[in-house]
Amino acid sequence: MKRRLLPLMLIAALGLVACGKDESAAAPEAAKVAAASTSPDSAVQAQLDALKSGQFSSAFLASIPPSMIEQVRAKWTAKMAEPASDEDRRNFEEMMTELTAAGAEDAIYAKIEPDLVQFKETAALQMPMYVGMGRGILAAGVQQREDLSAEQKAQAMASIDAFAKWAETAQFAEPELAKQAIGHVCKAARDLNLKTIDDLRALSFEDAVKRGDVLFVAVKNVLGTYGFKIDDVLASAKAEVVSQSGDSAKVKVTYTMFEAPLSFESEMVKLDGRWYGKDSLESLKKDLAAPIAEEEPAMAGEPEAPAQG
Repeated sequence: MKRRLLPLMLIAALGLVACGKDESAAAPEAAKVAAASTSPDSAVQAQLDALKSGQFSSAFLASIPPSMIEQVRAKWTAKMAEPASDEDRRNFEEMMTELTAAGAEDAIYAKIEPDLVQFKETAALQMPMYVGMGRGILAAGVQQREDLSAEQKAQAMASIDAFAKWAETAQFAEPELAKQAIGHVCKAARDLNLKTIDDLRALSFEDAVKRGDVLFVAVKNVLGTYGFKIDDVLASAKAEVVSQSGDSAKVKVTYTMFEAPLSFESEMVKLDGRWYGKDSLESLKKDLAAPIAEEEPAMAGEPEAPAQG
């Protein structure tokens, strides 16, 4: 199943990376989120609320200081001007054709059905073992982090345990759920209305940002199909200031995931009258300073959200 489902989700990853690099300072939704960033806790809460409403682009754009917008725009333009390889062009076009064709949902399900059956008969029985191994690897990574306090490590472990509990019980091999997930992916691909990589690279800033919203909602829907209700997590999230001194602050975010009460703390800094995640700003500055060829395929300036930060 993995060899078939993974390619279907690559378009979502590619689209999120692309849209994440685009900045539309004039976007009204993003302006509203940014306007609420006059205190450390309201900055975080505004982004959480934006994500809950499906406005990924607004949360992302509001996490970038206005003084850096043009730099990010220039970086995006330069990245999009790079020639795409023939392999990338072929893979993108084949994927979009498969996802958007008439009857794509049934055709894709027919292809993965044998894998679903095999997974249900074999791999599903070993899922607790696989999850346990993954949990162990993640736990070891957390414990090795010298930059995390004991409390932060405990918070991270609690999140890992909650996620592992869901992974052990999620019905990934259930045919009806698979059909629903495929439907969400196909709908998103059609809504994107992109046939080739050239179509993607020709998008205006505003259009690319809005497509980020389409993909974010699709990801939420796919995970929700298997019981991971991101909106419920976001709805439960509350931000409060733990400490503040001048232009620095620490915000604690509490939330519930799979009935487990969880929390994390985020360092915040004030810049140009607004509050931003310290780690996000440092990551953004590093990204802007790096040559395009050295960039990692991740989103600089990622908005603060319920994750260990």
